[in-house]
Amino acid sequence: MLNSTCWKVKSEKNSDSTTYNIQLSGIDRKQIKAFLEVMSGWHKYADGHNANGLAVLLFRKSFKSNYDWIKWARSFPYDLFEEKENGKIEKIKRYKSNKKVKALPATKAGGRVCSKCGDKGHNRRTCPERITR
Repeated sequence: MLNSTCWKVKSEKNSDSTTYNIQLSGIDRKQIKAFLEVMSGWHKYADGHNANGLAVLLFRKSFKSNYDWIKWARSFPYDLFEEKENGKIEKIKRYKSNKKVKALPATKAGGRVCSKCGDKGHNRRTCPERITR
């Protein structure tokens, strides 16, 4: 199970950028390549494995503003938890898609349609017309 935690790195007082670290832990070795693609643009500065053989990856990136960070974090495809300076851990809410989901026709939604008679509720093999002959 993937655990993704991020935290803000204290930067220089004169710096206008905001730096964040992300720790991804509990990654199966087969999935490391996929996570590296998701984290493209981030600097990987540490990696390792825990006792169970699952990978732990640490990434760092600087953002121009806090808004840019939140925008990226909400588009992250997995649940992301941010550890605040006071020690509280908060889940970052992801964007919800406003796209309407197209309803599936009865054939794809689980209702069977017979190719022989066209009635719903059975298929060609279990068609009552075939059985009554």
